[in-house]
Amino acid sequence: MTGSLNQTFGTNQTRAVATDASGNVFVVGNFTGQVYFGSTLLTSQGDNDIFVAKYVPGTNTWAWAQSGGGIDGEAGQGIAVSSNSVYVTGSVANNAANANNALLGNTDAAPGTVVVRGATATVTSDLLVAKFLDQGSSASVVWTQVGGGTGNDGGYGLAVQGSSVYVTGSIFNNTANANSVVFGSSGTTAGTAVVNGASPTASSDVVVAKYTDNGTSGTFAWSQVGSSTSNDGGNSVAVSGTSIYVSGVITNTTTNANGVLLGGSGPTASLDVLVAKYLDNGASSTLSWAQVGGGPGDDNAGKLLLSGQRVLVAGYATPPATFGSTVITGTANNSTSLAESNLTPLPVRPATASSASSLHLYPNPTTGTATLNGLAAGQAVQVLDALGRVLASATADADGYATLRLPAGLPGGMYVVRAGQQALRLAVE
Repeated sequence: MTGSLNQTFGTNQTRAVATDASGNVFVVGNFTGQVYFGSTLLTSQGDNDIFVAKYVPGTNTWAWAQSGGGIDGEAGQGIAVSSNSVYVTGSVANNAANANNALLGNTDAAPGTVVVRGATATVTSDLLVAKFLDQGSSASVVWTQVGGGTGNDGGYGLAVQGSSVYVTGSIFNNTANANSVVFGSSGTTAGTAVVNGASPTASSDVVVAKYTDNGTSGTFAWSQVGSSTSNDGGNSVAVSGTSIYVSGVITNTTTNANGVLLGGSGPTASLDVLVAKYLDNGASSTLSWAQVGGGPGDDNAGKLLLSGQRVLVAGYATPPATFGSTVITGTANNSTSLAESNLTPLPVRPATASSASSLHLYPNPTTGTATLNGLAAGQAVQVLDALGRVLASATADADGYATLRLPAGLPGGMYVVRAGQQALRLAVE
């Protein structure tokens, strides 16, 4: 991108970039003072304000730019484009009474007119999701959604599929919901959807949330929260069908002493890379699996991309860093790039119809014991949970039968039975 912007005074930071089918480039970030995008002047209203802008490479011009914020600091962190809809996530400092006068839609030196009502009881940053309509040479704010509590919350990654908008970031809460995290604030209406946290202590937690774009309004659908006793957060999100993939960081130890509820455990009590998969069930969601890796110091997972069955994550790690069976060596702290690394954290790959056609698993669903036949004599069989942990194992007899005895008290849900390269799903009631 060769187009430039002119900062008359203050500072600016571009945080994320997206493109549309025509090759137009959309950027989001934050700024202070005054900044020109072509002939459009944006003026911050207090501390940092969010900016969203469209750049046209064919003419090397800025088509439009918008900004917004209140008397405290805001930031734009993630952006996604679908047709002429531009979605932005970040943070806004406000409260339920709009005491900080957070407004979007600024296209000149005057503040915008679209009220962004927050959801917090105190003046702290809240997670913001906003939709803009790209009208070619101009844009307009369509709807906003805000969620947060008495601590600092924010969105960092965003993905769109159809009318579903997925956001990941961090919220500040605990298991008692003492920080009163509430989602669903839209425009001048305060939110009512309580988001119960998962932290044993008051620290930032990974949050994944789904919103539904109804055209002229957005509605909160569901959220997932995961955490440890220290700070955690989601940085990037990608979607494929009903599968939602998230990358970020958690703080944990090899003994899981920090109680990370996503089920991972890193090598030290420092920040480790987190990759997790959730299933979107429509009005709700479930955790499918999670993988954690890292080294003796702080590690971080940034951008996440999907390529077939592969999950590609860019970030950094402190060597020696362990990711499954892969060890990354080196000497310098935070020097090892994970860009384009194939982490592939799938515990199993679902068997195709042809590869699994010789296997028969019954009864399915089961309440405690199942039989798998069609195996080779002496073949090993494992039962795994969504995190890839082995719950039961067996060996096929001379006739190709293996009896799988599940642990007592195993929670109902979906599990995986794996035999070599073949895998079947087992429902437990």
